[in-house]
Amino acid sequence: MANGKKPEIPEYSAHASDGIPERELLRKLHRVVMHIPMAVIIATTDGTVEFVNPSFTTITGYGRSEALTRTLWDLQFANTDLSLFAEVKRIVLAEEEWRGEMLNWKKSGEMYWESVSLSFIRNESEDVTHYVVVKEEITERKRIEEKLFESEERFKAFMDNSPAVAWMKDNGGRYIYLNSNYRERFCGADNDWLGKTAFEVWPEELAWALWENDRQVIATGKPLTKVEEMSSIGGYGWWWNFRFPFHDAVGKRYVGGIGIDITEQKRAEEALKQSEELLRKVLETLPVAVWILDREGRVVQANNAAHKIWGGARHVGINEFGEYKGRWLDSGEPITASEWGGARAIRKGETSLEEEVEIEAFDGSRKIILISSVPIRNDKGEVTGAISINQEITDRKRAEQERERLLEEVQHSNQELQQFAYVASHDLQEPLRMISSYLQLLDKKYKGQLDEKAETYIRYAVDGAARMQKLIEGLLAYSRISSGITNQMVDMNLVLAAALANLEQAVQECNGTITITSPLPMVAGDETMLIQLFQNLIANALKYRKTDVSPQVQVAARRQGNQWIFSVTDNGIGIDPQYQESVFQIFKRLHTKEEYPGTGIGLASCKKIVERHDGKIWVESEPGKGSTFHFIIPAQK
Repeated sequence: MANGKKPEIPEYSAHASDGIPERELLRKLHRVVMHIPMAVIIATTDGTVEFVNPSFTTITGYGRSEALTRTLWDLQFANTDLSLFAEVKRIVLAEEEWRGEMLNWKKSGEMYWESVSLSFIRNESEDVTHYVVVKEEITERKRIEEKLFESEERFKAFMDNSPAVAWMKDNGGRYIYLNSNYRERFCGADNDWLGKTAFEVWPEELAWALWENDRQVIATGKPLTKVEEMSSIGGYGWWWNFRFPFHDAVGKRYVGGIGIDITEQKRAEEALKQSEELLRKVLETLPVAVWILDREGRVVQANNAAHKIWGGARHVGINEFGEYKGRWLDSGEPITASEWGGARAIRKGETSLEEEVEIEAFDGSRKIILISSVPIRNDKGEVTGAISINQEITDRKRAEQERERLLEEVQHSNQELQQFAYVASHDLQEPLRMISSYLQLLDKKYKGQLDEKAETYIRYAVDGAARMQKLIEGLLAYSRISSGITNQMVDMNLVLAAALANLEQAVQECNGTITITSPLPMVAGDETMLIQLFQNLIANALKYRKTDVSPQVQVAARRQGNQWIFSVTDNGIGIDPQYQESVFQIFKRLHTKEEYPGTGIGLASCKKIVERHDGKIWVESEPGKGSTFHFIIPAQK
């Protein structure tokens, strides 16, 4: 003890009006100190401990006798953080009371937390004579607070890393919590929204809407979900907001909220809506019927053309496809429910294209349609439906049937004409030979006995009969071209050689030259006809030559894709462009028989031969500059 006396208890109750004697009051106060759950230490100003209550022993593990042999600084501040100890010393020296929380160690070495209050006892002169330390163990409370802090930190980290915005408001609509995402998206430079209402931070119209939503949640006690258009730092956008009520331990009510930015989703939905609308418009304008079926075969969508073709629609499943009446056009067999293209696409994943079907529409009319069906698959490749496209071809099929009928009639007429031409030509030859023979006999027997005019008439008759003979032979050859073709591999080099052998005398008579400028290929065709083709073209080249100019003829061939292009070029008189198509017509002649003899059947025969070989023939020429006849024969496959 600093002055050798026991500490005096302040007489704060000596003036009490309850009439309790001082000694009785001191006794009661002593009993309180001895039984309270908080530790009480009384020490002199030099730190000597003069009193500890039983709770001190309970808390620290030090007995009363042990404590009285130690100083206050040993018991309370020996292991205190130096900065805290310096703070306490400063306050004590300034004779100021101190309260705080600190770590301390029990006698056993166990660390614990305590709440400490340090005050003073003064004498009548107001001098400090003793220190009074009251402390309470708060280890459990600190442990709970630490867990609560950790929980709050986890919650804060969770909410601040959430892609959603989150907020809390009190019953008055004031913000009491905003996560970092909310502050970044909405607060901007004004980051101090806590304690403010919606009317202080949002436009008035939106603030009223938010206020009404909060009031509804609190009034009903039920969550509220809404999609709202809100202005954020990045501009206006769409938000999915979920509000919910909650209350604290004392029953005070709050509103919590979570919001997710769905602007991109809304834009995608709008784009999808526009795309679907565009698709709907496209479907409605298509001239073909489009059916969209679900997994069960029911009609999900059908355009106007579909209703028009079928006279309506049946929204039935696959098993009821029998309501659609039809038969296969090629076989005439009826189509069963499972045979329709849509049913096969859904059940088997089949794709069917342009199947010709005759249907009986729901209005009773009969039509011919093309049906194409494809399955619809999801990302896993599973069939989820089908698309079926129908195109009515009734008029086209009828036109095709009429065309085939007319073609058969034409072919029949052609055959009759060819037969007639052959028979007529063949039968005309015999009387013509008789006329020609008797004219020749007349000319021999009465030559020199008739006047000049009679002999001229006989000569005209003989020449006419000869021309008629050539014409009939030409017609016979022309009719044979139409009668049939023998298709086999032919070496065009040998074909040309045979044609030149037939023309050998004509070539010598006109002193002509035939040049082959490239090897000729093998082609599929009729050898006799091809010999006639070359023979006619080269004969024309020799015949229509310039005066006093030896004819020069060049034969060549070149491949172009899947065909051979042959050419026969001469240095003759040429052909005016206006006649370059008509020269291939039968009996077409550009010169008189006195200028150039002929029947007008040669080039027509060439055209017929080339066409019989699925080819084409044409001429390129200028008057006075010769001609080149080109013809195409398909190449060997």
